[in-house]
Amino acid sequence: MKYSVKEVKFIKEIHILLFSCMKKYTIGFIVFIMSIAAFSQTTLKITAWPDYTPTDAVFYAAGSFNNWNPADSAYKFTYKYDRSYELVVPGNADFEYKITRGSWTTVECDERGADIQNRSAKAGKSKPQKLKVRGWVDHFRSKPDTTRSANVHIIDSAFYIPQLQKSRRIWIYLPQEYTASGLSGA
Repeated sequence: MKYSVKEVKFIKEIHILLFSCMKKYTIGFIVFIMSIAAFSQTTLKITAWPDYTPTDAVFYAAGSFNNWNPADSAYKFTYKYDRSYELVVPGNADFEYKITRGSWTTVECDERGADIQNRSAKAGKSKPQKLKVRGWVDHFRSKPDTTRSANVHIIDSAFYIPQLQKSRRIWIYLPQEYTASGLSGA
């Protein structure tokens, strides 16, 4: 079957028109799908933390999205080239959370050691939520001295050792009968 020059030209124009429409709508469809994906996640970015934070610290998010699990590996922050830590939280619901270093004994607090309110995030924000950790609970709260008995005494709380260039607490354990023996000098 032979086509005239006019018919061939018309068929080419139809093909060009169809191709440009397909291209236009395909790109629109891809942009639409990508925008849906972008709005179904929230990016958290830790940009500052206390100087006393251990250098090998691992940061986690514990929140309403993971039953408040303080060491959930699915919600572990990733170190980024700009000296920040980032985590993408999937989902399209608002949520509350706190930053931990893997347990509730190493949860974030304010700069004085006081507990802070839960952080909250709106789902689907296009920009990362920048976070500053002001303190860690374990830096402020000491462990109770539960093993010390009456016959353990602190001789010096800051005994300086020049070779180590450090100060140490000096404890002495005396036998229970020490004071009754008359050797104590008391």
